[in-house]
Amino acid sequence: MQAELGPELFAELVEMLVADAAGGMQRLKQHVEAGHLTEVEHEAHRLKGSSRALGFERLGGAYHEIEQLAQEQSVDTLDFSLARLEEERAAMVDWWTAAKDVFARAGV
Repeated sequence: MQAELGPELFAELVEMLVADAAGGMQRLKQHVEAGHLTEVEHEAHRLKGSSRALGFERLGGAYHEIEQLAQEQSVDTLDFSLARLEEERAAMVDWWTAAKDVFARAGV
């Protein structure tokens, strides 16, 4: 994906995803707690697309799982899936934290 976008645009979009995913995690938790499954489905769908568009397939898969559970009204398993999602989000943030240094040294 980086080759298609170029390093500067890729870095900018990943920064946006990192910020959006943090806020999205909070929104998902709030919607689950309130029982607003349609909002859970929409938020997960949006973030799934952003994640997969940048090549973060595991993160996108975790969002897909949340989206499917919301569609199926499977409230009991959403908490477990949110925990998995948080792990995937944290892994993406850790990767980006390390990768940013490489981008900075390359002048991006």
